[in-house]
Amino acid sequence: MRRVLLFSIVLILSVHHAAPLQAHANLQRSAPAANTSLSSAPDAIRLWFTEPIEPQFSRITLRDSTGALLTTPAATVDAADAHQLILVPGALSDGLYTVVWRVVSAADGHPTEGSFAFGVNVSVNAPTSQVITEVVIPLESVGVRWLNLLSIALVMGTLGFALFVLRPVDADVLRYAAVRRLLWGGWGLLGVAGALVLLLQVSLTAETTLIGALAYPRLGQFISSTTFGGLWLARMALWLLLGVCLLRGWQWAALATSAALILAHSLFSHAAAAQDTTASIAGAWLHLTTSALWVGGLVAFVVVLWARRSISETAITGRLVAYFSSYVRVTVAALALSGLYAAWLHVGSIQALFDTAYGRALIVKSALFLPLLAIAVVNLLLTQRRLNAGEAVWEGRLRGLVGIEIALAAGGILTAAALMTAGSPARGVIALREALAAEAPAEGYFGMQTVNDQMLHLEIV
Repeated sequence: MRRVLLFSIVLILSVHHAAPLQAHANLQRSAPAANTSLSSAPDAIRLWFTEPIEPQFSRITLRDSTGALLTTPAATVDAADAHQLILVPGALSDGLYTVVWRVVSAADGHPTEGSFAFGVNVSVNAPTSQVITEVVIPLESVGVRWLNLLSIALVMGTLGFALFVLRPVDADVLRYAAVRRLLWGGWGLLGVAGALVLLLQVSLTAETTLIGALAYPRLGQFISSTTFGGLWLARMALWLLLGVCLLRGWQWAALATSAALILAHSLFSHAAAAQDTTASIAGAWLHLTTSALWVGGLVAFVVVLWARRSISETAITGRLVAYFSSYVRVTVAALALSGLYAAWLHVGSIQALFDTAYGRALIVKSALFLPLLAIAVVNLLLTQRRLNAGEAVWEGRLRGLVGIEIALAAGGILTAAALMTAGSPARGVIALREALAAEAPAEGYFGMQTVNDQMLHLEIV
């Protein structure tokens, strides 16, 4: 466990080598530029995004000044630059045109969309160079992400507790039927979460519901042609391997397989959008791994305490508390250090912390650590001593305290984490707001945008 803490310290010390990231695949620039008037029709419309995009699930459409959709070939991603989406519109007559785009990030799978106008031999006035709206992610997305995090924690944390806490006290770990049930329950839930994560990503990409994703006709193509699909297949293969390890009682191999599964998860996350992906993905992996070891360890601890409630061995329970306290110190220290790195990478400023949904979720997540740390101090300084002194009443109090920790960690912290993974990183949101605000002129407005498949046209002179 000390190696985990050492790794996190090294990661923090190397933080200056990692570049901050943006918020999903936002439009960086275009040719023609937004709101420009051209003397001749463009041969191609080119859009550059802040992240690589999925070729099969990104598009550009073109509408004329009446809002009518023009017939054009499908947009394609440049073979030499995965950040660039190209539409060849054909011959365009003089007039106003609106470019409407929707892309899916190949880094984290989040969709974004927007629009902008340009003219051919006509002037264009607009308040901003581009109209961008972040695609609203439904509440069910948070639920699926929470279930996914919980299932990872149950497996990883139970294995960590069994190997680093329970085994030093009682070598015959698997004689605890409760531990076996928790492991297999976590493994089954992890499989269910894997299926739901696939349906969620399909629903976001294909603009459908979770139920609709079940009947999505391009599901096979989605799995075989996208970055997410490849990593999802790797995840499910690791899930099956994990089941074999649990069946054979290979606990260390199961722990390593769980760590590899978490890496597959981290490779398709906000961290994958950073310019220095190695450091950011390593940080994301460490943060999720230590979170899982801690939260899942709490669940395993209370399950073992409940299974031992009829055994009058307060000294052994005291030893469990001692080992678990050491286990928690290492995991929480690594969790805090990797969390500071993630906050720098994804937030970066006080303004972003308070003015974005991501930042506010981070505040809630951080605030929940305070009562958890207070309970940990009580267990370390008081509960352990009382149990070592043979005061059996403290076994019941310990179960209650750990139960409170589980409620705060699984109910509060994991929910906040799910909200953060479902939304845009705060640093990128602030950067995008500032860029749009800086481009607003003082006069005129012309713009069109699609809402529920309807083109809205607004002109102010």
